[in-house]
Amino acid sequence: MTGSQNTKFSELVLVLQNMKETAGINYWMGKIGALWFLLIFCLLFFLQYPAYYILLRSPRGYPYVNKLRRTWARLLFGLTGVGWKLHRMPGSQVDGPCVYCANHHSYIDIPLMALAANNHYHFMAKAELLDIPVFRLFFQTIDIPVPREKKVGAHEAFIKASEWLQKGDSLVVFPEGGILPNPPLPKAFRMGAFRAAVDANVPIIPVSLHNSWWVMSDEAWPRYRWGRCRVVCHPALYPADYDFNDKKLAEVTRTIIIQSIEQHDEHRQRNHPARSPLGTA
Repeated sequence: MTGSQNTKFSELVLVLQNMKETAGINYWMGKIGALWFLLIFCLLFFLQYPAYYILLRSPRGYPYVNKLRRTWARLLFGLTGVGWKLHRMPGSQVDGPCVYCANHHSYIDIPLMALAANNHYHFMAKAELLDIPVFRLFFQTIDIPVPREKKVGAHEAFIKASEWLQKGDSLVVFPEGGILPNPPLPKAFRMGAFRAAVDANVPIIPVSLHNSWWVMSDEAWPRYRWGRCRVVCHPALYPADYDFNDKKLAEVTRTIIIQSIEQHDEHRQRNHPARSPLGTA
């Protein structure tokens, strides 16, 4: 069998496996589980909404908003059964502002990063999130929307990000620019976060998110599966060590995340979707 034929045969086997899985009760339980997750997601937000509304009226309230977001994430995972473990490697905690850069393949990556970022921080994400009522309040105040297709808007977002870094706050960024298909290995990184880090001379903290793509899939109607997510904060990368070259920083950050994923053979799990790569919680 030639390499081409072998590839086609593997693809056929995967399709048949997925068809078998789709027909099973686990598939539909996963869909129902996703609806439950969304319900709890929104319910917790609306319960906390009065506090968010008051605290977001002034930047002085932003640190308390981040504490609330951590509480929200813990409650969300506790009530929906999402297991998670945070591992901070030596050198991953710094004094002062930094830029957290993580891979992004699931709807639950945002609450995972709310738990990982231990400084006063601002999410920096695509401007389309302004269209989602649950996120609009944040991206009109504490967080930074990035219009990816508008150069003027993207430049304004970069300036705002640099200002927050200069004031001593951190950024949380998914440099892939959105949830992209075929997880878990990250795709090419956009450069905005790395330019902001170089401009403000603050470190990059690479963060590898493991198994979140498996627990909550990225689909029009997501599927939830019981499992455990692992968040690994890697040692800080300082711009001075890379000659203040944003492209080098981006390349090294992506390499670190890829190596972390490959270390757990997570990238091979797409061909064996019946079991969580990291086990259950």
